[in-house]
Amino acid sequence: MSTTSSTLKDCRKAVNQATFSPTAQRKARAIKMLAQLTQEVSDLKTIVIKKKAKVKAKATTKTKSKDLSKLTKKDLLALLGATTEKG
Repeated sequence: MSTTSSTLKDCRKAVNQATFSPTAQRKARAIKMLAQLTQEVSDLKTIVIKKKAKVKAKATTKTKSKDLSKLTKKDLLALLGATTEKG
């Protein structure tokens, strides 16, 4: 990895020199460095990336809600009294 890093830096420097002050030597050096860098990239091993398993959402427990329309007035008052006593 270290050689690739130094090759990248050298290649960048050579290309910048050839771009802003082009001479035959600088162009030749830039082409040589680009070829070397291309070869290093070609020599890299290809790996297969495994897909990560998706995290499943936790199952929530459903609480049964009472059907208020079917309760009598007495039951509704008892229900309200029980909720106010808790809170």
